[in-house]
This record gives sequence, C-alpha cells and structure tokens, in this order.
Amino acid sequence: MKKILFLTFCCILMVVMVLHAIPAMADVSFEGEYRVRAYSYDLSPQKREDNGKSFDNSQTYYDQRFRLQMTAAVNENLKGVLRLVAPQNSGKIWGYSKKWDDCEYSGNECDPEENPTAEGVEIDLAYIDFTIPNTKFNCVIGKQYLSLGNYIVLGSQATYDAILVNAKLGIVDLSVFTAKLYEGDISDSPSYVSNQDPSYMFSEDDEDLYGVALGFNAAPNMNFGLFLVKVDDSDVGSGFFTDDIDTELWQDLDAYYIGLTANMDFAPVKIKAELDYCTGKIAKMENSAADDDIKIKGLAFFADVCADLSPFKVGGSILYTTGNDKEDMEKNEFGRFEPISSSFSYMNDWDSFVLYHYLHEDISNLTALRVFGMWDITQKTALKGSIINFNRTEDEDDIEDIKTALGTELNLKVEHSLYENLTVSGGFSYWMTSKETFPQYNDNGEIEDPDGCMLFKAQVLYTF
Repeated sequence: MKKILFLTFCCILMVVMVLHAIPAMADVSFEGEYRVRAYSYDLSPQKREDNGKSFDNSQTYYDQRFRLQMTAAVNENLKGVLRLVAPQNSGKIWGYSKKWDDCEYSGNECDPEENPTAEGVEIDLAYIDFTIPNTKFNCVIGKQYLSLGNYIVLGSQATYDAILVNAKLGIVDLSVFTAKLYEGDISDSPSYVSNQDPSYMFSEDDEDLYGVALGFNAAPNMNFGLFLVKVDDSDVGSGFFTDDIDTELWQDLDAYYIGLTANMDFAPVKIKAELDYCTGKIAKMENSAADDDIKIKGLAFFADVCADLSPFKVGGSILYTTGNDKEDMEKNEFGRFEPISSSFSYMNDWDSFVLYHYLHEDISNLTALRVFGMWDITQKTALKGSIINFNRTEDEDDIEDIKTALGTELNLKVEHSLYENLTVSGGFSYWMTSKETFPQYNDNGEIEDPDGCMLFKAQVLYTF
C-alpha cells in the first residue's frame, strides 16, 4: 500500500513538472508548509483504576504535517488548484500507527484505513476556479473549503466535495453552494438491510448540503450577513450526521440553519457578532416502535469586542448555545444546538484545552466567557493570553451526567519568527476544574477539590 501511495505521489509530481515546463499553457506556482507540534497534557482529575492499578490520563506526543499546493493559472479568470497532504490531514502522531494496526489496545478488529494517524498521502484540495465569461459569476467546482460566519455552524479543517458560485452585485456579495457530505451504496443502505424490501433499493443513501449566503457591505467599515442551509440525510444510520441512529426506528433527517452575522470596525474598536438557529426532524420508520419523530431545535450566539491599541490588543467575547430540557426530551424534542461541522475554537484561536482538546469542538449546551489580550513585543515576537470560564447552559439536575460548571481555563502563548518563513511558538494552559466538573471523593465519601489540568504545546512551522 505504501509503495502504491509513493508511486502515486511521484506520478503527480511528474505531471506538475511537465505542466511547469509548458508556461504557454498555464502559470504554475507552488506553495506549502511543514509543521511539527509537541503536546504534553495531564487530565489529573480523571485518574482511574484498572485491576487495582492506578492510571492517569496524561500523555506526551508529537505530530507532523506536510502540505504542497500547486496552482495552475491560465489567466485571472481561470485556475486549477491541487493540494497534497502527508501524512493525511490530521497529521501523524509519532509511534502510533503500529499500535493501531495491531489493535493491541482495544482487542477489536480495526480497519487501518480508518486510523486518523495512519501514514499516507491525501489530496485534500482539488478544484477548478473560473469566471463565467461576460458575467459577474465565479464558480469553484471540486474539493474545497466551505465556511459560514464565525465557523460555528460550518467551517472546519476538513474540505468538501462541493460546487460554489459567487457573485458581487453592487453592495451585495452572493454565494450559492451545494456539497456532498456522504454518498453511500444503495445496497448497503440501513433501510434496505433492515427491511429486506427491494423497494428500498430505490431510496437514496446519502447526505447533501444546500446553502445560500448574502453579504451586505453597508459601509466601508460595516458588513452584515445572512445565510440559509438545508441538510438532507436520506437514510439515517450511516454517513456524517446520523451514523449511530437506530435504523429500525428512524429513517431520514431534514434540518435547516439560519444565521445572521455582523462585522464592524470603529477604529480602534472592532466588533463581531453572530446569531444562529437550527431546526430539524428525524422521521420515524413506518410501523416502528418509536413513539414519534425526533424534533431538534437550537440557538447559538457569539459576540467579540476587541480594541486595537497598538502594540496592545484587549477584548472580550461570549459564546452561548442552547442545551436540552428534560421535559422536552421525554417528548422526543431536543433543544441542543447541533452544528453541521464546527471548528469554532481552532479557526478563531479561541482556547487550547477545554473546548478544543477536551470537548473536541462540541459547542452544544455551552456558555463561555472569554477575556483576552495580545502584545506585539517586537516585530518578530508576540505574546497572547486569555482567561475563559466554561459552563454547561442547562442545570446539572435537568440531565444526568451533564455538569453545570466546567471550570476556568488560563492560556499563555508566545510566537517568534526566527526567519521570514520559519516560526516557532509555545503555549501553556491551565484548567481550573471544580467539584461539579470532576467530583473527587475521599475515604469518608466527601467531595474534594480536584487537581487542575495542565497542557504544554510547542510548534515549528515552515512555510514556502
């Protein structure tokens, strides 16, 4: 398998070199990056025991990622983009691949291709970007990034097979898109397998996005936005959204998202805000034991205010998303805000520990308040810091295993440019957990204050 990947990589590079040798056809340019990161973290309040032995959830590891992007531009109206990532988009954690392949830690049968740390070369960008002649419309067709607003509803590190059409019509920026999140095999669709009815062979086993976004440039320093997105999951039980739904009870999902955004620059103060609403329904299977359709609705709010007092920047922000209500859950109604694919923390450099590392970008049922500051010490060195308080939106008594307090996180990060294309950075995060976050009991059964959690990280980034 590795030889095939290596030969594929070599063939692609040969094609690139041939194209580069024919400048009459296209102007071919290259850019890329190489990144190595080191992590060390300790979730001390989550210490566990196994067969009388005590273990903690501390870990130290390194990962790396290499990207190479080729852009072949015929003119300003037509270009093609191809980007290679090795080893795969999520990086390669040093020393992990053999352990996964042998499945030593789980004892279960594992598919190495599903290993997010597996070695290999991935094409994560591959699209054609062109302007329709004699029009104001621009089309991007292929595997590309998609994002909305502040990356709360949609906007991840992943790329999507999509068609995007953009146009600037006066003060209005228009974008229309459709994306294929998952395309299944009809013969393997859960509905067909569970019912063994040939009529289900004609059902669609896929997941699609349809969306439109409008940007209004009300003034040079003021921009407002509106977006609408529809999610169509024709057969639950597989794919991106509903892979863990009981296919003997439920059959398909329809969901809708609407968002309002605002970006304002009143120098030195800058303001960002977003309000999102989602609603959806998972339909029950006919003649199934399900009581009713599952109804989903949720709300998200984000606001950020920053004052640029060069060389200092200070500000504050809030993220609020709704959570479930116990009485509604009993009626198959869920109030959690469920994003399509959120990477809010990563894309906004929000935090380093709780939301990004511990909750894995799960922004549902969350209230977070953040105060931050930045200092450009020199032209090459910058210092950043923040304090964030996390809480579950719903009270702990309403839902089992959902705690009200998630504690407070302190972050400190320094970045330094060694050379024009080489940057090193280091960071430290301390998570002050509470009794509600991780209850710890002494020998008398009394709750004790848990120890805090720490995370250290370092990064070397080379761009070219």
